[in-house]
Amino acid sequence: MTQAPKLLAPDDRHPPCCHFVPPAHWMNDPNGFYQWESTYHLFYQYNPYTASHNAIHWGHVSDADLVHWRHLPVALAPEAGKPDADGCWSGCMADDNGVPTIIYSGHHNGIQRPCLATSADGLLSWCKHPGNLIIAAPLAELDLVGFRDHCFWREDDG
Repeated sequence: MTQAPKLLAPDDRHPPCCHFVPPAHWMNDPNGFYQWESTYHLFYQYNPYTASHNAIHWGHVSDADLVHWRHLPVALAPEAGKPDADGCWSGCMADDNGVPTIIYSGHHNGIQRPCLATSADGLLSWCKHPGNLIIAAPLAELDLVGFRDHCFWREDDG
């Protein structure tokens, strides 16, 4: 069992009693909220180093009753030289024929692109797809400012 990180404000007289809070620093959008088997998993944008919106990781907690959250290892972290070198931003999780799968926005040099990661150990660790980026960039003449917040679903057999 993974221990919860030490809270930076252990003497907080007014902590939320039923809402999840990160162990420290920056928390932003929830991502990939999912029930896997009998456990709920919440992934969220997280900077484990400072209270600023950069170097975004995917924090991860789980719970059976949506009240007693257990901190798990960070699910996704930026990797130097990769499409997510400047952050792993918004996305979602789904069950791809029994394989927990995350699609998320990788950020690098101001460019956002879809990346993919899977888990083979019950959502405790994640392996980024070696072929990231998984979808080619939009046409340059479209002059898009953003290409992020990806999601996916299954329809029929595809």
